[in-house]
Amino acid sequence: MISEKGQYGYIGIVGSNDNIDVCYLAICQYDNDKKTYLFFCDENMSVEQDQNFDNFEHAYANAQGRTKSPIIWFCP
Repeated sequence: MISEKGQYGYIGIVGSNDNIDVCYLAICQYDNDKKTYLFFCDENMSVEQDQNFDNFEHAYANAQGRTKSPIIWFCP
């Protein structure tokens, strides 16, 4: 699942005062992996950071907690 473009926070760059805006979120699970991953992507949809969760529900709740509005998701 990939979110619509939005403002989902930022990622600080170590050793710099610059930040990377998180413009997209993605949630997926790899074959043969019990973890679910939440990816934080820049404006070009490049993954800048990820976080893993025990299940989809936890990843989804964490993503939704990054904005006050409901996230619109797409399943490519």
